[in-house]
Amino acid sequence: MQLHHIIISQEELVELIKHAISDEFKKQISPIILNKAQAINPICYIEEASKITGLAISTIRSKCNLREMPFYKPKGTKKLQFKRTELLEWMESGKIKNMVEQEAEIDKYLTSKKIKSE
Repeated sequence: MQLHHIIISQEELVELIKHAISDEFKKQISPIILNKAQAINPICYIEEASKITGLAISTIRSKCNLREMPFYKPKGTKKLQFKRTELLEWMESGKIKNMVEQEAEIDKYLTSKKIKSE
């Protein structure tokens, strides 16, 4: 296995570390928060969806109108409802890979192509 050297600035390194720690923290703490909230009620309304996603209420309404995010609207009501688990899954589906993850994916892809072609 050949090692690659990546040259990055101190700021980029700090940002990568912060991002990795933040992601790991969210993975550890989200289930705890989610389990407590779900024990009470798995459904939430737009105000809580805004807190969970960090999006403005108007943005959430727009995304729902465009069918860009998961939501429910029971018959005979105008209130939008959301499942907490679906909101978190939706947010995770939009994850953008950082430079280290992209490099690892490229290396894996190239390694698999070399083995098949030989």
